[in-house]
Amino acid sequence: MLTLFPKKGDLCNLRNWCPVSLLSMDYKVVAKAISLRLGSVLVDMVHPDQTYTVLGCSIFNNLYLVRDLLELGCRDGLSFALLSLDQEKAFDRVDHGYLLSTLQAFDFGPQFVGFLQVLYASTECLVRINWTLTKPVSFRRGVRHGCPLSSQLYALAIEPFLCLLRRRLTGLVLQEPELRLVLLAYADDVLLMVQGDLARVEACQPIYSAASSARLNWVKSSGLVVGDGWQMSSLPPALQTIRWSAGPLLYLGVYLSATHPSPPENWHSLEGRVIERLQKWTGLLRCLSLRGRSLVLNQPVLSMLCYQLNTLVPAPGFLANLRTSILEFFWSGLHWVSTGALHLPLEEGGQGLKCLHTQVHVFRLQALQRLLYGAGSLAWSILAHAFPRHFRGLRYNRQLLYLHPRGLPRDLSGLPVFYQDLLWTWKLLSMTRSVAATEGADLLMEPLLHNPSFACRWRSPPWCTRGWSWQNSQESETSWTTTGETGWIP
Repeated sequence: MLTLFPKKGDLCNLRNWCPVSLLSMDYKVVAKAISLRLGSVLVDMVHPDQTYTVLGCSIFNNLYLVRDLLELGCRDGLSFALLSLDQEKAFDRVDHGYLLSTLQAFDFGPQFVGFLQVLYASTECLVRINWTLTKPVSFRRGVRHGCPLSSQLYALAIEPFLCLLRRRLTGLVLQEPELRLVLLAYADDVLLMVQGDLARVEACQPIYSAASSARLNWVKSSGLVVGDGWQMSSLPPALQTIRWSAGPLLYLGVYLSATHPSPPENWHSLEGRVIERLQKWTGLLRCLSLRGRSLVLNQPVLSMLCYQLNTLVPAPGFLANLRTSILEFFWSGLHWVSTGALHLPLEEGGQGLKCLHTQVHVFRLQALQRLLYGAGSLAWSILAHAFPRHFRGLRYNRQLLYLHPRGLPRDLSGLPVFYQDLLWTWKLLSMTRSVAATEGADLLMEPLLHNPSFACRWRSPPWCTRGWSWQNSQESETSWTTTGETGWIP
């Protein structure tokens, strides 16, 4: 059965309704079993620049990479453009014949393809309209919203189009660090990095549309220009209808800009949504206990902040304003205990209310974990290491984090704002390296100073013994006296 859910815009337009499938339990059990098997091999089927439904990948891989790329472009004066492609009804326009042919091209066995053919080929559905059901309607396109397989099948269906773009586009070629970036993909959100081959982008679209019945909406697509050297008159006709700007680009729900490390558009709208949600719960405050108010704040309210706070550094005063609104909601104007007591767990006399500043520190440590242990994408890891490598001329990559927190410089202005916040969080911790001793060539990359796991003993030359002095009578009457004590390099 197929039901329609409203989206944004004019609801008299059928395009502003999203079809969602209500599937039987037998179908879901079979589809989930196939999805588990497909998920174990999907990472080997798609390119690393596609992170949708791939094990070990996250949407933050894309956001971190774009954020750092814009920061690098602003620092080094690069000239390029980011093109965000909008696909019209992406999940609903996938042709079933094209989908099965794609699976066969990926060398899936006939038994596996046969299971999917049973689930998708020659199928019919009942459409629920005005509380009634229509007659069975056959459909030949679309992956079902609500099917456990839909996201993975779409990731495979769009991969040929992404392969075509990678092969024909030059992309953005960086010299320092040595890196080539062509595109990033998350579901139907495709972001291209281009420096002059925009005509090839327009040429790839008809090929993909003819094969899969997909369609790109150039009018709703958007582009961000970084640097100089771009003229609208030199663009292909289809790309001239795109909304090009030098301001913030909305990518995966976050505004990113080359001129501002944390665009204010993110925080103005987010603060308004949080206050609006608090106002909806205000009428129920008399019915909520203190524990109930804490649950409301932790789950439906503060969860709205995780996405932006994980990607960007909040604007000055943003957390302070939200903290004031949260306390007013919790106490209804009467503050009985200190704020710090509210953040304690229940067994310690608190209410378990989440602390905003602590959450930001947790997000920074999670980003640091991705950077140190390679949990993020390879491209972002290479790009992220370029910033500490140029910091103060130390040429450190991750070795900057091997320093004792007291050894880190107080002035971190040479780093992007996000990495400054990351290092300030790192300073709050006491580091203990539990790995084995560094050996081989990696030993040459270890910091000499303020390295708690790298102690060097120095000893004076044999002629520098205690009480020894040397007088140079031919030159000025100057004497040099030193002792032969043994010490530690700090």
